Amino acid sequence: MKSPKAAINLLRTKLWLEALSRDTGLDYTRLEEEIANNSERSGLVRKWRNGSHCVTERKVLQIARLFPGSEEIFQLPLFALLENRPISRKELLRIMKHYVNPGDPFQFWQLPKNFKGRTDGTDMPVPLEDYLDCLYERGGIFSFISILYIVRRAEAEGNHLLHIEAVRYAYKSFPSLARHPDFIAHWREILSAFEKVHWRIIPTGFLLSPDREILQAQIEAPSFFTSRVHPDHSKYSAVISLHENEDPIIVAEQ
Repeated sequence: MKSPKAAINLLRTKLWLEALSRDTGLDYTRLEEEIANNSERSGLVRKWRNGSHCVTERKVLQIARLFPGSEEIFQLPLFALLENRPISRKELLRIMKHYVNPGDPFQFWQLPKNFKGRTDGTDMPVPLEDYLDCLYERGGIFSFISILYIVRRAEAEGNHLLHIEAVRYAYKSFPSLARHPDFIAHWREILSAFEKVHWRIIPTGFLLSPDREILQAQIEAPSFFTSRVHPDHSKYSAVISLHENEDPIIVAEQ
């Protein structure tokens, strides 16, 4: 049986390699040639593809010298947060060190505005660490990652009420990540990994479960907006029409 870290590293390798091929326009044979750099081919690309080997951070950074920016997906804190193991508050802050400012509770979140050169989410400021609704409305992949951090922190602190609320928002926010081209082909695997994290606090596991039909519909829809003020709303309209996405959560009957 694979360790929690190894299982997530295989998924991380797969997502990184597919994004590298897609972004460079090179098939796996050409990638192998470029990575070998006139030396004897090692078959690393084939091993990464079939899951017999995980790429190392050192190799990712080496390849990033050939293809600048290709390391971004690999370096996301998403993968460490999805490992099905205990993670302490201290380690969580280390994992999120590039995205948070623990010294300022009113400007805790320092989320990037872009991912791989494209706008991620909105400019909506998130004033407090546990402001789940604001993180959800912000949208983008970093909204899901930030909410996932709160799920793991609630687990580390034994805060069951926060854990239930954060898990609920994580499922609501999941399409923001899953719809991205780097993740959409493997959204079911990512969702399964998150479910294992969700179940780390048993009462939450029994109380909540994802509605896969709703999630799939939101992931495959032509558009998905987390902001309650729809972007098509005219600023000249006298009435602001708010919208709310369907909640992709099944709550157990009491």
